[in-house]
Amino acid sequence: MNPAFASTTDGLFHKGNAAFFEGRYQEAIQDYESLLQQGYVSAPLFYNLANAYFRDGKSGLAILNYERALWLNPRDADTQANLKFARKKVGIFENSSTWWQDLPRILSLNAWLWLTLFMWFLASFLLILKILKWSPWSGWNLRPAILINVILLLLCVAASAIRMQDLRRHVVTASDVSLLVAPLENSPKLVALQEGLIVEVKKRQGTFLYVRAETGKQGWIAETQIQSIVP
Repeated sequence: MNPAFASTTDGLFHKGNAAFFEGRYQEAIQDYESLLQQGYVSAPLFYNLANAYFRDGKSGLAILNYERALWLNPRDADTQANLKFARKKVGIFENSSTWWQDLPRILSLNAWLWLTLFMWFLASFLLILKILKWSPWSGWNLRPAILINVILLLLCVAASAIRMQDLRRHVVTASDVSLLVAPLENSPKLVALQEGLIVEVKKRQGTFLYVRAETGKQGWIAETQIQSIVP
């Protein structure tokens, strides 16, 4: 990173932090958003921005940025707690999930992809040793090691695939939002969506997106009413 750019970003980040602690939340938001516009992205930045939006009464944008912070750092306890609190305050409660849905989210997508790549190379290396009938460990049977490695490789691939589904996850950031029957502005409304709710984008038509909300409801929504979790 260019030293001058790093100095500028650090200064703006600390300026935003100072504004936040003095209760000037809109000013803090402007500083944090300015950093994002300059291409500076980090979990602490999204976390602080979420806190500023929450204090400023913008629940949808707060939840969005907590989710973005967790995308980069899934195991941060403070972000997890604040996200849960923000969702609860607007009346959104966690749905029950299975272990195979929760397990992939202990690591970021990048971490799972690197693990997958490592396991692939390790499996290839062990397989080559097996084919050549040579082992650097005297008397060690390579077959169990290959089997275990292949199982771990498949688990990493599955976890990566689950994490990649997050690329379609968005947060409702506008108020007074409803799912529509058709991708038209004057289309009949199906059901109202709570600000801060998670929706999964299924398809696009013009400026409208067909989504499935975490409540299970499906319908069309204007793309300007939601924002992607993945920055």
